[in-house]
Amino acid sequence: MKIPQLIVSDIDGVMAVDGKIVATVAAEMQRLMHNGVLCTVATGRGYYRYLQCAVGVFTPNFPVIVENGGRICSPEGQTLVTFPVSAETCTKVQHLMTPHYVHGMGFVQLVDNLYVNLEYLAQGKEKDTFLAKKHVAAEYGTLPEFLHHLHQTQCCVIAFLPIPGTEMPFPNTVNWTSNDQNYMVMESGVSKASALRKLCELRGIPLDHVLIAGNDHNDIALFHLPVPWRIAVGDGCKEIQKLATHSVASPNAFGDFLTQFVC
Repeated sequence: MKIPQLIVSDIDGVMAVDGKIVATVAAEMQRLMHNGVLCTVATGRGYYRYLQCAVGVFTPNFPVIVENGGRICSPEGQTLVTFPVSAETCTKVQHLMTPHYVHGMGFVQLVDNLYVNLEYLAQGKEKDTFLAKKHVAAEYGTLPEFLHHLHQTQCCVIAFLPIPGTEMPFPNTVNWTSNDQNYMVMESGVSKASALRKLCELRGIPLDHVLIAGNDHNDIALFHLPVPWRIAVGDGCKEIQKLATHSVASPNAFGDFLTQFVC
């Protein structure tokens, strides 16, 4: 049976449940890596949030795609390729970076993958930081300070935490996505798929030797790639289901699916 040269999987809901990588999936990935298959992740998490989930459980043998494709890192966290948000894009969305729309924002610094936060504190509210202090490079309470730092830093993803019930009217020329918690802006054309194309080009791996697994809207571009194995995990995104070559019900079922690639 033909087997993939490279397996690229989303984390949440695909390899992991409630932020913890499922043991059967980790074991199957480990077996495949032992037999020469390259295995890695493509996640919306930043590197440190990915590491919180994977440390001690899963260590890939290929660079990881983090920040929805904005950054490619070595398994140890060294940035290899970055696709920063341009000053022009920042200008297009600057009017949304105000307390009228958001109560906080953040982005990731190029150096050490540390976060920079902007927080608008409602009167009488306790401070609620985005992440543990050890992952925060700087915090600002005013937009000008935050923007100054943002423009000095090659950040790949800007996260907007909206005021509850607020709809954010992003220009249709801006590359933005959303989840249950926040909106994220990236440079035009940047996605998990564009990062995977770049990574395969750099490492000389044809796309027809790649298996991808995903479950959410930020995986759709991956499922449009001309790869022979496109595994939809769960039933959360109907478009993913339509584009998939195979569907499985859960991360545990994904682990079972991987057992068919016996080396």
